[in-house]
Amino acid sequence: MSTINIYKHKDEGRHGQIRRDIGDKDKENNQRFSYCFTDFFHPNASTSHEHEHEHEHEHEHEEQEQQHGSYLQFGVAQPSLPLHYTPLLTNPVMEGLSYYYVGVRSVTVSGRPVPDIDEHIWSMDELGHGGTIIDTGTTLTYLPRPAYEPILEEIKAALLCLGLELESATTHSLWDGFEACFNSTAFSREAMLPKFGICFNGADACFEPPPENYFLEVAVGVRCLGILPVDSPFGMAVLGNLFQQNFLIEMDTHAMTMGFSPAHCILT
Repeated sequence: MSTINIYKHKDEGRHGQIRRDIGDKDKENNQRFSYCFTDFFHPNASTSHEHEHEHEHEHEHEEQEQQHGSYLQFGVAQPSLPLHYTPLLTNPVMEGLSYYYVGVRSVTVSGRPVPDIDEHIWSMDELGHGGTIIDTGTTLTYLPRPAYEPILEEIKAALLCLGLELESATTHSLWDGFEACFNSTAFSREAMLPKFGICFNGADACFEPPPENYFLEVAVGVRCLGILPVDSPFGMAVLGNLFQQNFLIEMDTHAMTMGFSPAHCILT
């Protein structure tokens, strides 16, 4: 069993180093690993998962993780945390697991399924185009436009119901393209923001991160939906690392499953 602390690399393309770290391990150890991302924007980011099953190094791990936070662990995930599982899929034209593909059966906004999305939009075709991946090296989340548009409309409608005035982020050049932006200085009801969830095939719960994972501050007092559309007909849906914050993710390439569970990876 080995653990790699990865928070110290956060300025190096976020957590894209996971694939490099995995590449340094032997094939047997690669069959199962887990990781937990802290809130990248929190000044005291740290993981609360301290690998209780590694008693002989427990205090060393506690001190290290309190300093750096996010981690990548090879072997079995924290046993006391129940995980929800979905099958990992393979691309028919790629050898091995170049990406971690998952199947999506539906998406929700505020707990309600988003209508008018063809279920095939989340799937790969026979040439290996499309599909949905969990990616640690991509910061934002990208969705095919036929799915993005109805999701955006549902989120906008929910924000308008909260009395928020919406605009796009075109006035902020670094964030051009973001939609559903609002003045956050006059809005303190974080828990009231609409929740966006992704329901994976076979899982008994949907992946529903907190709103701060995808309502991002793009300027002082301005927050926007941090999800962008993919316009290519061959493009895949990419669930980036901001979307995965404060979740424990376990990949098992022997059993071909992905496990997930909300996890308080941040020490307040």
